[in-house]
Amino acid sequence: MHGLIGFGETVVDFLPKGIDQGNPIFEACPGGSVANLTAVAASLGVNSAYIGGVGEDFFGHFLVDRIRSYGVDTSQVVYKKNYGTSLVFVHNLENDQRSYSYANRPSAEQMLTMSELDIDKITQYSILHVSSNIHYAGSSKETQKNLLKIAKNSGMIISYDINYRPNNHPSDERAFEDLSDALEFADIIKATDEELELVTRKTGSEAAAVLFDRGARIVLETLGSDGVAYYLPSASGRVPTQPVKVVDTTGAGDWFFAGFLTKMIELPDFNAFTEADVIAACQYGNRAAGFSVTQSGAMIRLPEDFSL
Repeated sequence: MHGLIGFGETVVDFLPKGIDQGNPIFEACPGGSVANLTAVAASLGVNSAYIGGVGEDFFGHFLVDRIRSYGVDTSQVVYKKNYGTSLVFVHNLENDQRSYSYANRPSAEQMLTMSELDIDKITQYSILHVSSNIHYAGSSKETQKNLLKIAKNSGMIISYDINYRPNNHPSDERAFEDLSDALEFADIIKATDEELELVTRKTGSEAAAVLFDRGARIVLETLGSDGVAYYLPSASGRVPTQPVKVVDTTGAGDWFFAGFLTKMIELPDFNAFTEADVIAACQYGNRAAGFSVTQSGAMIRLPEDFSL
């Protein structure tokens, strides 16, 4: 089965919508890096599926209904009666930065086991996409590692969004462990400059070289409004983005990565990709991210008459 399957988090993002009589107002929106990427990929025409845990509650059903509405296969979502759906409250800071507050911890997304997964169905996809956001508690951390081993041995391409969230880790040492866990399996890695330094203790091309030694084939360093830097074992460069009017940057990295993977999936043979292929995929990802920041929320729809 050609396409992409994601294992990881889905959350309800509560986005700030002002103040009323001194009380903050939030809008509940579907989100979560992995679920969001599968929804974007499906919107861009990729055969996509999502594996994750949600609570047997209103928010869990809300998320699954929304993810499915984008055309994502949600048949492997697990409903948990004893754990709630992950809720994330977003706080906007200066310079388009954000901080996060979390509720329902440990959440259902952190409590998946191998026995709840359909391995035969998962390995029919060409790409397995993961992030680090289910690593900080529960059984999902070990489940993800076991799934990565199986996927790698079956010949799947592994994409990894490091996706560092300081609140998810009790210490810098634990953050390094959690963020590094998937590196030995990853073919394509997306990271910020801060995340690259966290997992390699180096920056730029030197950081990429460390990741190539661990088996990576493409390293993407997202640069916000400056676009993306790409690193290959034999080449590197930067792909700029076009300026847009920014409304909300939540989920922009997911949109970029979904766009990038969409173009890489279209290649007749991923193992024979060229630098030109990577540049074209970065350009497409940049356009996807550029669209996303003009809208509010992470999991948003492309207009029917809109083309990237």
